[in-house]
Amino acid sequence: MICEFCGYEDESDDRDDLYGCPNCNGEGLDLTDMDVARIEDHIAFEGNVELKKWIDTSAHGFKITLSLENRQRLDSFDGVMAMRKSRGGQRYQAIVTPYWVNIDHGRQPDETQAFVQEWQFCGRGWSESGGAHIAVHLGDSDAIQWWRMKKAADQVEAGERGSEYLIMLLELDDDETIVNQTKRQVAIAPPPDKGGPRSKHVARMIQDPEFGLWLTRYSLYASHEEPYKYDLTANRDALVKRVCGMVSKVELDNGNETAWQKWDSQFKTPFIKWSQRR
Repeated sequence: MICEFCGYEDESDDRDDLYGCPNCNGEGLDLTDMDVARIEDHIAFEGNVELKKWIDTSAHGFKITLSLENRQRLDSFDGVMAMRKSRGGQRYQAIVTPYWVNIDHGRQPDETQAFVQEWQFCGRGWSESGGAHIAVHLGDSDAIQWWRMKKAADQVEAGERGSEYLIMLLELDDDETIVNQTKRQVAIAPPPDKGGPRSKHVARMIQDPEFGLWLTRYSLYASHEEPYKYDLTANRDALVKRVCGMVSKVELDNGNETAWQKWDSQFKTPFIKWSQRR
């Protein structure tokens, strides 16, 4: 039997002694209503994407960039560790289903062409012109063959669209098990909301790994002595408070306009300009 959830092939002939799939802890094989509910608990991201581009990064193999439906979909990757030269990124099992145009029913995912790959998260971004996108590294060098057969957004002519897909991402833990997202969210639940819109906006940007990358390598505060200093959210938070001259970000909602202006000129505006050039 082949697990309908994770693709694991089990050679057992005795289904009475087999509870679900030994590879994904009983989430696959027979998809009863209870099984479906458990599968949904494990989905880190599910949605439509468009192939934006693919490149050979030589040292790390192939990387693909995918456009998301809207900016809100980036929330699924809040706090996710991105791939760097010194470390790997968060690993996902990606279940990818290409779309095709059905004359009678319109655009539909073609399940007969679905394939499974392992991805490492490289980063996310957004711009006014390009919209929301994520980049992932393909774990297997042969995996690029699936994408080479499709047109990317940077290869199409006027009026055409890049190849579209429905993707489901399952987060892989260090022991190769699939992470239960419901339990994970409970484990990393944020503290109760504090402050107003300004302080929350600053907090979200500080928590963004891309903001940390910009601080570490490209900002005025990049440090050659401590090249990974701003990988840590706490260090980014401390720097912003020091430069803006505030003890707490809540001050931004309580009339500290000087701190807000420094945040805009020293951090927000330079970071946005850097993101748009990428």
